[in-house]
Amino acid sequence: MKPRRCLRHALLLSLLMIAFPAPAFSKETGAHTINRRMDPVVVQGDWLETFLGTRLDRLRLYRYRGGQYEAVRFQLDERTPEGDWVFPHGKKNNGSESNGLLDERDVLLFMAADAGERASPDTAPTGAASVMEIELEDPVDADRAWIYLAAYRIMPPPLCPLPDYVRYNYETEEVTTAFSYYKFIITEEGLHTGFSDVGAILPEAGGDGKNRMDRMKTRIKIRFFFNLVPLSLHEEMLGQDVVAYITGPIRVIRRLEQFFKLPFGLRGMKSLTDLHLYESITIVPAEINVPKGVDKIISSGQAWFGADLAPNSIGSLFRNSENTEPLIIDGRMSEMEKHFSPKPDKWRVIYGHGGAMLIRGTISVDDPEVAEIRHGYVDDIAVVEPPERYEGSIGVVRTEMVSRKPKPGRYDMLMEVYFAPHYQPGDEAACLNVRDRPLRIRIGGKTHANKLNPD
Repeated sequence: MKPRRCLRHALLLSLLMIAFPAPAFSKETGAHTINRRMDPVVVQGDWLETFLGTRLDRLRLYRYRGGQYEAVRFQLDERTPEGDWVFPHGKKNNGSESNGLLDERDVLLFMAADAGERASPDTAPTGAASVMEIELEDPVDADRAWIYLAAYRIMPPPLCPLPDYVRYNYETEEVTTAFSYYKFIITEEGLHTGFSDVGAILPEAGGDGKNRMDRMKTRIKIRFFFNLVPLSLHEEMLGQDVVAYITGPIRVIRRLEQFFKLPFGLRGMKSLTDLHLYESITIVPAEINVPKGVDKIISSGQAWFGADLAPNSIGSLFRNSENTEPLIIDGRMSEMEKHFSPKPDKWRVIYGHGGAMLIRGTISVDDPEVAEIRHGYVDDIAVVEPPERYEGSIGVVRTEMVSRKPKPGRYDMLMEVYFAPHYQPGDEAACLNVRDRPLRIRIGGKTHANKLNPD
């Protein structure tokens, strides 16, 4: 080959290498390429078939990176044969139902971001009696990563020394993660509620650590006996108390007993709901049980719930799937805000100098005759909705339900809050993908969808 042609080929090759740089690690070598910072992984016990019956305290979780195994944070939550959680803590805990063994209904939890490279089949963590490979695949771009569950016959190595992803203090009702800090209300009578009145996004996630929350509000109006007798309720009249809880490196579950406060200290219409708290996701399921015969007593009902923000939030922005042009939260209703679309949204996000919080919710009511569901937006310091810490309504997105024909049955609700780090418009896809495009989990040749709520 002539020197000039060699030079031309060399220049062409250089340009190609600049335009299409080679990856630092090819997927064939088992490199960690998955990009799911917010996703917890929930592995059901019956998927870990060969490990069933193993003592929980003999299990450890590892990733493989740079030619060696590294301990990672994980959690094993037990469930009863009926599928309820085993709560080791709280005034109504059921810790006596724990058997300390891995059963089919139990779950293994870890963060997808902790998965690593694929290990050679002839390697294993030191001293492990057996090892199980768990493969993760992202359906969005087919990237993969691996993690390894190891069982030990005798004393296992120490657990991962890193701090828990989520830290919960029952006595003060404070929850702290690398992304956020918030605090649930403890009432004067000592009830531990599910309503938060302090919420801050930390610098790790692009916030400033200042409180952005006035309080979570719930307002209910019910009319009885042909609209002759009205009744109005707010969140402080809707009693709640934490009766049991689970703590761990990956997730906290707070079990709330909910009830209506009745005269003479009585409690009516009790129900239970579990709040799931992860590093960057809070899952708030709820159910409304309408008893038979209610349509003969209740003529109509109206309810709304939403977060009222603190003055520190002024200057932040709001957008949702139905109102994609950002609205400025400033305590004054602009013309754009007055024309806010009330259509049910798929997601909503508050973002700006204080960090970002994305919310999505679903309600299992598909009959408009039973309940009409719509959204409202109030950003007006003059609109007072007591009880509240700061007077006025700042950036309140209200989910409203109006029922003119109550129908007996069970209605499920689900709200998810994502603390999206360093959010930019368009980043909502990463939050929505956690549930809408879940990771694939492969164990022993079988593929499962990553469900935040196990079967």
